[in-house]
Amino acid sequence: MNIRSIDNLGINLYRKNALANQFKTETPFINGKITEHEYRDLLEISPEGRRLADEAIQHHTLPYYGTAEIYQSLQEVMEGLDPEVKEAINYLIQSNLMPDGSIANPEDRAALLEMGLVQARYLAEHYLSGDRAARFLETIDKIAAIAQTRTVDPDTGAVSYLTPFQRPEGAPEDYINHGELMRLVEPETYKKLHEQIIQGGDWARTLVDFVIRAAEHPEWRERYFQEQDSINARLNQVTIENRYQEANRSEMASFLKDMERLIQQETLANRDLLRQNMAYFFKLLEKM
Repeated sequence: MNIRSIDNLGINLYRKNALANQFKTETPFINGKITEHEYRDLLEISPEGRRLADEAIQHHTLPYYGTAEIYQSLQEVMEGLDPEVKEAINYLIQSNLMPDGSIANPEDRAALLEMGLVQARYLAEHYLSGDRAARFLETIDKIAAIAQTRTVDPDTGAVSYLTPFQRPEGAPEDYINHGELMRLVEPETYKKLHEQIIQGGDWARTLVDFVIRAAEHPEWRERYFQEQDSINARLNQVTIENRYQEANRSEMASFLKDMERLIQQETLANRDLLRQNMAYFFKLLEKM
């Protein structure tokens, strides 16, 4: 998952307040990758021992961040849910909606995304209810819309998404994220700041100097809000036709059986990818 490193360096800049006198910086997120380690057996282990070990070891998916608002919404939705359901939610987001670069084929990514949306609806129908279920599905649909904007830089291979501007929990509607504002009006300064954060330079001075300049350019603020409205409008217009929408979700056995029927109808070369995804989703919930 691509994480822009200065998105959360927002400073409290409001249309009605003095801009240069009060600000705060938040902890920067640095681009990184969680590596997977290869484990090898050093002793002879019986098949039964391997089966028990496989059941004892579980892979835990990291929560999806995306934006502060999306993260907060997911945390509130998952509060009090069984660990297995929380894991299933995190899994379908990371493996279906926002899979990493290991899933390069656009057709595979599209099929996984649609499958993830149906899995989310299964969870909403069986483990959530009322306003919480509605909010969960609204948040999942927002993540799916962001996923549909994925682009890959042909020169660097860097992945980017059209993402709503960051706004911390509790911030007013006219909050401005200075990282986003800088990227919008001074892209070269934004690039410099990004490099300073990664390399350990004096990024704080660069950011403070920009805040002072921003206070002298009210037209920048107007441009920021126009861009913010444009991004939100584009994401709201994203529509996804889901080939799995009518799968029987009455209970897990019926869901698995009907999804297998739909997978068999696929023309994708890698249908096993879809089967493995459904199997792991089932495994997370089967012991509840």
